[in-house]
Amino acid sequence: MRAELEASFRAALEGTDPFELTRANLPEDVPAFVLTVGKAALPMARAAAAAYPDTPGLVITREGYGGTAGHFTVREAAHPVPEERSQAAAEEALAAVAALGADDLLLVLVSGGGSAFVSAPWEVSLDDKRQASQALLRSGAAIGRDQRGPQAPVACQGRPARRRHARADPRPAPLGCPR
Repeated sequence: MRAELEASFRAALEGTDPFELTRANLPEDVPAFVLTVGKAALPMARAAAAAYPDTPGLVITREGYGGTAGHFTVREAAHPVPEERSQAAAEEALAAVAALGADDLLLVLVSGGGSAFVSAPWEVSLDDKRQASQALLRSGAAIGRDQRGPQAPVACQGRPARRRHARADPRPAPLGCPR
């Protein structure tokens, strides 16, 4: 019985491997740029880098998760509270996306942690955003709670694009970044 349970557990884990899931679901069209964000960013980026050896990419992941992802640039930032590296990574991502042409394909791969790793507050300071995040955590709120409630505007935040952005421009907005 124990061997069967262990085999079942191993099979379940293999079915959630970010590298394999990404590899199996990459688009055939070659993107002009790959942006990968989150705690599973490195394995997802490794799959994309292997599939698109001539495409530049940026990987933004949790500090301590470092490593390489082929020829992609890797940046680390803190979680769950955003900090200077989070803002620098967001600004680097925004600059890379802004450099793309109207017909260029942008591939964005996101896993958990993006709201802290990629955070460029807009109309509020990074310190204000950090303090708000810390207050929510001290209150016992779930990490995802601040992503569902009212927020200060951000130039870039690692969460899905709101529908109003998609209506303004039919191309998907990267990481909730307004156009």
